[in-house]
Amino acid sequence: MFIIERFQRIHSSEASVGHSYNLIDTRTRRILNVETASRNRISVHEIGEIPFFHANMYLHLQVKQAIIFQAI
Repeated sequence: MFIIERFQRIHSSEASVGHSYNLIDTRTRRILNVETASRNRISVHEIGEIPFFHANMYLHLQVKQAIIFQAI
């Protein structure tokens, strides 16, 4: 199954950076948002009927993060 293979590849990565992946399987019509962080931390959120998007911060992976407000 495509989505499971991609999830396993992400989970086995030794990357030390945070990232958000969207995995989409058109055959099963499933979308997963996978958030990763250093030390092999990972969280998976299955996206349903409600639209879902985020950038520049974790939404479901429980890690400490600094929130910086900047005026333009």
